[in-house]
Amino acid sequence: MPEFQGSHEETFTVPVSMETAKAHYGGLDAIIANYPNLEKGEKVDDKTIHFKLNPRNAMGAEFKGDYKCEYVFPSDTRLEWRSVGSGNIKAKGSIDFKSLGDDKTQMVYRQELILDMPVNRFLAKAIAPIVKSSIAGGVKDYLEAMRKALPSK
Repeated sequence: MPEFQGSHEETFTVPVSMETAKAHYGGLDAIIANYPNLEKGEKVDDKTIHFKLNPRNAMGAEFKGDYKCEYVFPSDTRLEWRSVGSGNIKAKGSIDFKSLGDDKTQMVYRQELILDMPVNRFLAKAIAPIVKSSIAGGVKDYLEAMRKALPSK
């Protein structure tokens, strides 16, 4: 089955403390509430989300993402996530948090997704740029939604 890969990296600053930023961006409820194109998101446990995405179409090929992702803080300044178990999306990413004072936090966000789509190799070549662009656009939409949903002071 062809794999399609997309990634996004962005550095930005949010107007909240580092603790607030970590709680928001690492909070499973906030992730689910702001995840774009989500048909259903449910917590499996206190660090894992099961994502079921709405179907997407590209040149007649339909894709419906289904995967579980685990979120952990391996250090006080870093959130990491990766897909676990079976599914048709492999995800991995991280956010590095840096306090810039009481109410300002710099974040470096990195996300990589690999999608398994059951299409023939000719169609795979045609839709690869569309899928790559769609992945990056989805991540940007997610980050924008998360910024808008930040708790106010």
